[in-house]
Amino acid sequence: MNTMDLNLNELKKWFVEKALPVIRQIWERARTKLFDDGGIISQIKDNAQDFIDVARLDVSFEKVDVLSVSNLVEFSKNHMVAGSDGVVAIRKPKDESVFVFLAYVKDRDLLPEETNHYVVVEAKSLADDTKELFGDLDLVILN
Repeated sequence: MNTMDLNLNELKKWFVEKALPVIRQIWERARTKLFDDGGIISQIKDNAQDFIDVARLDVSFEKVDVLSVSNLVEFSKNHMVAGSDGVVAIRKPKDESVFVFLAYVKDRDLLPEETNHYVVVEAKSLADDTKELFGDLDLVILN
């Protein structure tokens, strides 16, 4: 399906029926790996490199006080994966921080884990432009 040819209602329907269930499934797997007791976030403080080796994922970590859209664009470009044409950004507030997880896509499909690169961005807060970008959503796709 070529999403460029869809009108807005068809795009919303496609997203809700096709993309959202897949994204939720991926998010639940990622959330478990990241936030459950003994998950990634608790291990990062101890030894990030050991975690990366154990998880067998290509992961980078970024940290800023206030996360702006320009930060997101910069991090996306700095870690760009060959063959990708966009990045999925997932927002997750946690305790005193906000985490934004980036994963790369091609034609709005996530790249396979073996070839993808994941970026975990930790911020104390979101800038107004980032809040506006996400709105009421926890997931956005940046092209």
